[in-house]
Amino acid sequence: MTHDHKDEVFPAQRRALIIALVINFLFLVVEFVGGLLTNSMALIADAGHMLTDVMALGVALFALNISRKPPTLQKTYGFRRAEIIAAFINGLTLWLIVLVIIYESFERFLHPPDVKTTEMLIIAILGLAANVGSSIAVLRHAHENLNIKGAFLHLVADALGSVGVIAGAIIILLTGWMVVDPIISVLICVLIVAGSIDIIKESLNILMQGTPPELDLSALKADLQELEGVRDVHDMHAWALSRGLNALSAHVVVEKEVNHEILLSQIVKLVTSKYPVHHVTIQMETTNIQPLICTDCGAPV
Repeated sequence: MTHDHKDEVFPAQRRALIIALVINFLFLVVEFVGGLLTNSMALIADAGHMLTDVMALGVALFALNISRKPPTLQKTYGFRRAEIIAAFINGLTLWLIVLVIIYESFERFLHPPDVKTTEMLIIAILGLAANVGSSIAVLRHAHENLNIKGAFLHLVADALGSVGVIAGAIIILLTGWMVVDPIISVLICVLIVAGSIDIIKESLNILMQGTPPELDLSALKADLQELEGVRDVHDMHAWALSRGLNALSAHVVVEKEVNHEILLSQIVKLVTSKYPVHHVTIQMETTNIQPLICTDCGAPV
């Protein structure tokens, strides 16, 4: 992603997040108050899920702004990782909310309270409309930014949760089974956890500087070794600064008579055109210099 493209999409991303944040905050209040008035744990659970949406959108908006701060001598890569930290925190926050909801749902499963089902149904329908509207607002930007993707998945899961609340209200209206309310709450929790696993895994992989899953290092190394003049490739490292912004470094052993400048240009063109890599650092060597090994841990120094 180029700098110019970031400047172009930033206002649209920020506007989408603000719209979704306002909508979700308003309906968070509506669902929570409605849950108290109707005595519906399912509505309160959905409000809890919507609270995570508000947090996700708020932190995403904060991270989106701070990530635009320029690099400094102390933060040479800038502040792009703020997006990833926020995404990781959002994922963990979801799990904490789930524990609270499951505990309360268990209590209500043992002693089902009376629920004002008609009011519950109306509020759930309004909540679904809010989730759908918010999801549409951020959908077009979900592929551009991990943090926005996280917020989008929050919204989608919450929309499914609202569908569950609506279904529960209809079942209670038709059968009078009040126990359906806490059961729906637990099902919403399952949706919350399922929607957060990928975000936590991806953000944790980036924070641990793992190889981006979309980057095949074995194939990349094989392509480099096929270039004329390349004898070997070693000490390859690949990581992501944030989602979709990948970096690669490698030591390339070359023949002595090779023009380093021409070969370097070929390597950079190959890597950036064929693979999702945006920042390439290559160290050329005429002999295969073995890295120093730490005597205590056995890792390259």
